[in-house]
Formats: sequence, C-alpha cells, structure tokens
Amino acid sequence: MTYPSPSPFTLRGVPVQRHRISTPPVSRGLERRRMIKNVLDPQTTESTTSFVLKQREVFRLRLALETRQKECEALERGMAERNAELEVQERELDKQADAFATFLREADFSAVEAIRAADVKTREHVLRQQEVRRLEAQLLGLASDITRQAEQLDEYATLRDFIFNLHGTQTGQDREGLRQAAARAKLGIPIETEKGEDGLFGLAPETLLQRLIQTTVGLDGAQLGDLPPSVLRAMPVILDTLSGSHNAIPFKTPAGMAEVLASLEDRNLFLMQQLYDSEGSLDQQRRSNARAKQEMATRSQQVMDQLTALTEVAQMGSSADRVPEEEMDDDERQGLAERQTLHLEHELLLSGIRGAVARIPGGSDDAVSSEGTELLMGVEERLEKADQVLERGDPQAVRQLRKLRERTRLDELRKRKAAMRIELTKQRMILARQRAEAPVLKKVGKPVMGRTFHAPRRRPRGYVNTAKGESKANAKKTTSGDDDFYSSFSVT
Repeated sequence: MTYPSPSPFTLRGVPVQRHRISTPPVSRGLERRRMIKNVLDPQTTESTTSFVLKQREVFRLRLALETRQKECEALERGMAERNAELEVQERELDKQADAFATFLREADFSAVEAIRAADVKTREHVLRQQEVRRLEAQLLGLASDITRQAEQLDEYATLRDFIFNLHGTQTGQDREGLRQAAARAKLGIPIETEKGEDGLFGLAPETLLQRLIQTTVGLDGAQLGDLPPSVLRAMPVILDTLSGSHNAIPFKTPAGMAEVLASLEDRNLFLMQQLYDSEGSLDQQRRSNARAKQEMATRSQQVMDQLTALTEVAQMGSSADRVPEEEMDDDERQGLAERQTLHLEHELLLSGIRGAVARIPGGSDDAVSSEGTELLMGVEERLEKADQVLERGDPQAVRQLRKLRERTRLDELRKRKAAMRIELTKQRMILARQRAEAPVLKKVGKPVMGRTFHAPRRRPRGYVNTAKGESKANAKKTTSGDDDFYSSFSVT
C-alpha cells in the first residue's frame, strides 16, 4: 500500500523530508486477530473504562447545568414578577410622596401665614404696650411736676408770709437804725438817743435781740410754733444776719431765703455723709482689729507649743544618764560645766519668753495694741536664740526637737489633707445634686415616618452600667484623678 508523499515538516527547526513507506498487504484474519488482541489487552480495557467514566461525568455535568439553567430561569421569572410589583409600589409611593409634598406645602403656607399674622399682632401689641408705658411715664412726670410745683407754691407762700412778717410796717430807715443799733450794742459802743424817739436804741443787747425776735416773728401776734421747721432751723442765721454778723445783708427776696435754707440742707447732708463714712471705716477697723487679734492669739499659741517642746527637750537632755564627776577627767568636767552654763542660759531665755508671752495684751474689738505685736516678735527672736543655745549645749536634744517638730508638721499636713478631702467630697455632692436637678435637653431631629430622634443622655461621672457588664476596674478609672490629687499631699 502506497501513501501519498506528505508535506515537508520541521523537527526542532530542521526541515525533514518524509519518505514514502510501502507496506505489504495484510490479510483480514490478521486484522481480526489484531482487533481481538487489542480488545483483550488490559491497557485497552482501562482506556474504555476511563472513557465511560468521563462520559458519565460529562452527563452529570450536563444534567446539573440544565438543572441550574432551569433554576436560573425560575429565579429570573420571579425577579421579573418582583420587579413589576416593585414598580407598582414605587409608582404608588411616588403618588403618596407627591400628595405628602403637596400637604406639606399647604401646611407650610398656612403656617407661614399664621406666623405672619401672629407677628403682626405681636408687633401691634408691643407698640400698644410701648405707647401705654410712654403715656404712664408722662402721667407720672406730670404728677411729679404737679407735686413739685405744689410743694414749691407752699414754700413760696411760707416765705411770703415770713417776709411779710419780717418787714411788717417798718420803713427802710427803721430797719437800718435797728441794724446799726444791734451792731453797736454788740461792739459795746454807747448809743446817743435823741429827743422824741421811743428809746429803742438805748436798750441792752439782750433786750434788743429779744425785741428783734418779737419783731421778726410778727406784729400780728404770730408764734414761733406756727412757722415751718425749715424756718425755725434757719432762725439763728436770720437773727445773726439781722444783727450784722453777715455784713448786715437783709432778706429782700424769697430767693435769698431759699439760698440760706438750701445751704443749710447741703451742710446737713454733708455731715450725714461724713457720719456714714466714719461708721463704715470704724466697722472696717473693727474687723481688721478682730483679725489681728485672732492672728496674735494663734501666734501666741504656736510660741507656747514651741516653748513646751523646748522645755521637754531640755529636761530630757538634763535627765540623761551621765558619768559621775569622780570618774571624769578635766576635759569632761570642763565640758559638763559649759553644758550646765548653756542649760542655765536656756532656762533663763525660756523664763523670759514665758514672761513676755504673759505680758502680750489680748486687746479689744475696737483696738489691738502694737505692744503685743512687738512683744510677740521679740518672743520669736528669743525662741530662735534658745534653739541656737540648745544646739550648742546638747545636739541630741536638738535632734529630738527636730523630730518633734517634723511630727507636728506631719500632723498638720494630715489634718489639712483630711480637710481638703472633706471639702472635695462636699463639692462633689453639690455638683452631683446640681446635675441631678438640672433638666436634660433633648435634641429633636428631622421626623421620618412618624419617628423622632433624641440625643442620648450624658452619663454622670462615676456611672457604672451593670446591665452592659462593665467591670469595677473600669468604674474606678473615673476616680483615678482624685487619687493622684491626694497623692500629691502624701508625706514620706
């Protein structure tokens, strides 16, 4: 059997020419035997089995694919139906939204109209109130003017009556003669009387002044009790004026009398203001004196405490175990004598301090003596000197005294810390009460389908929400700042 010559091909880039292959003819029996051999060959059997398995897998895949396609088609049909329903609902919602928007526009328009009408009415009401207030102020002003003018008319009437009674039926020459007579009588100059006169110029000064008083009160029998108090208070000034002590200027107009009365009232007001100022300064001085007295008492108590501590330390140093004098050498005896001298000096200083403290005056609420302050300053200087003497004489006693003072200072710090803690607790309680009593402000948001959003409440400091399972350690974090605040006052 001859095959056609194949086309040239390349093998690894090298062209290869196929050669024509000639094979001898094969019989049918041989081909059948070869086929049977191939069928019975185990390798061929395995190939067939794998082919069947592959075909089965392909069938299963095709079946699953068709099933999925049917499910997808069913889902697409359901989705199309759902989309149609959603479109219908959207159209319905659009209609409702349009209707709601129309309702809102109408409501807004009506609300705006109502607000405008209310604004106009409010403005008119405010204008009416302002007009009423203005008219009331005018009425009050008119009433005050009427009252003031009535009082002024009363004063003018009183002054008119007083001036009329003051002048009477006397002439200008008579008043001038009376004035000159009063001036000469006051200076002790004898007055010459002429014939035909009534003898008024020859009277004594007291009689002349009494006659002048009777003349000024009135020739018609008016009494001093009938005059107003302002005129009675101004009577001495009037008499001095008539007697010539004020350059002999008589009252010819009501304005002069009003000026005198106004000056007297101003003087009275000035004296009252000075009295109030002096009372205020006196109260302030009393308070400052009380504070100074309290400070002096505190300092005296501190000095007495230090004095007691020094006495105890000196007694402890003097009562310590000492070596007998027989067993001492010369240096030890000399040191003992020096220490005894220093202790004696220390005792003298302490006795002087006691006497000075006893002489410090307590003072009263009105005044605190400066002598007490000077004595207290001298006592403090003596205490410093006593400390120096004690340090030279007995160093061990000084160390004990320092320990005692350090203990006292620590006690004061602890007391101060406890007081500050109590004050801080009070402030916290007050703050918590104020927060509990304060109203909670709610923030109203935009209404959405009948719902309203409110702002959350602020939790107070130290709040523990046990419903959410917060631990006590998280709750203690809120008070860590207070522990740091108290730790700053700790003393080691």
